[in-house]
Amino acid sequence: MLFRSTSVARTWDTWVYHHAGTYHLYYCTSETGPGDGFGVATSEDGVTWVDHGRVVGPSDKMVRYMGAGSVWKSISSSEPEQFICNYSEWRMEDDDAIQRILFARSNDLVHWHKVDDAASFRIDERFYQKIKKDAHGPWEWPRWDGLCVIPRPSGGYYGYWTATPRDALGFGFGESDDGLHWRALEPPQIAWGDPPELYFVEVGGVHEFDGKFYCMVGDYADINCGMYTLVTDAPGGPFRPASRNFGLLRNRTRMHVYFSRFLDTPNGVLVNHHTLAEGKFSDEHFVVYVAPLKQARIIDDGLYLAWWSGNDKLKGTEIAISATDKDTVSTRADTGLILEGTLALPGSLFIGTKGEAGVSIAVDTDATTRIGPTAQDGVLANCEEEVNREISLGPCPRFRLLLRHTMLEFYLEDLLVQCYTMARPMNGTISCHNAAALKLWSWT
Repeated sequence: MLFRSTSVARTWDTWVYHHAGTYHLYYCTSETGPGDGFGVATSEDGVTWVDHGRVVGPSDKMVRYMGAGSVWKSISSSEPEQFICNYSEWRMEDDDAIQRILFARSNDLVHWHKVDDAASFRIDERFYQKIKKDAHGPWEWPRWDGLCVIPRPSGGYYGYWTATPRDALGFGFGESDDGLHWRALEPPQIAWGDPPELYFVEVGGVHEFDGKFYCMVGDYADINCGMYTLVTDAPGGPFRPASRNFGLLRNRTRMHVYFSRFLDTPNGVLVNHHTLAEGKFSDEHFVVYVAPLKQARIIDDGLYLAWWSGNDKLKGTEIAISATDKDTVSTRADTGLILEGTLALPGSLFIGTKGEAGVSIAVDTDATTRIGPTAQDGVLANCEEEVNREISLGPCPRFRLLLRHTMLEFYLEDLLVQCYTMARPMNGTISCHNAAALKLWSWT
């Protein structure tokens, strides 16, 4: 299933924490504005979720919105609660709205109580911008939001968060001895090149793999919208764009997916993110789902998102494919589909949608994949997304296609190629060109 909260109508950013065999999914609620709290859902398998609804709401001091956070273990032995989470609020300081990071504690990862404001983490003006009087819009407001943490070798934690360094495009960096009280440090240097490849920076998460630190950063500008990967040899930088697969989750035409986060589990490092199924975040009505979890995989300095074996639980009843209709598969339109097979390159898939011609996925011999609306003759009419994962996949790679409602995910050799939101829901028909060994399941 795709998780969508049953207790609130609109949600946004997510993060996940695994403990004692249970996945805890946190989601920002956005019913009265960009952020007005966060809720939690739990799962034993990372696929089927139980929604517990909103668990933390804003204070009466909040003036703009409440931002996302993450969860980690407390180090202090004097506190009974063993888990800490953070969130942010915009509050008035003198005549300006300023963002600050606040904290909450929990014993069970479901019920949370807020920590006193005295522990709030405020903008350190030695290194970071606090006020921008000439901001042209909310996208230029100085930020202090979304703290994520990694263990510090000497004990305690390092933290990374969305911030506005004084002198360069970047993000926040600091440390804590106990996980609750934080000190800001100088922002890491980033070798962007000239000019920088991104316009804004939001920190999704940082994780160490084989002595290197990989940072997922988001850019929500229309021209660069998506998640990107920076790499460094030391926690404090300097960072550089990954030499391979820099664009981790791309959105050339609209925000299909956003805000990926790392998740440690007994079976390896996973990544979660959300997918926008209907509308835009600026619309009065929009629909957000939590996408299937992905496996984090490092290949030649690049971070990739791969099919997670736990998602095999999504497969419901296998649907027989007629030998006489081997190039076209059909099923009910009101359920999800998982289609697997091989694709001799160049090859393509055509997805029928309700009320219009459909969507094509065309894969070239070098595995460059183009996705977009299709003309009536089945030819790709408008390439909305073009992706090359910069890795050799051979002349006949295995593919996996996930479909549900308007949501599409396409994999080659288990590597995520692209997430894509179709303009119309699927109609249950998929046509294939140069595909073989097809297997089809309903998506529970």
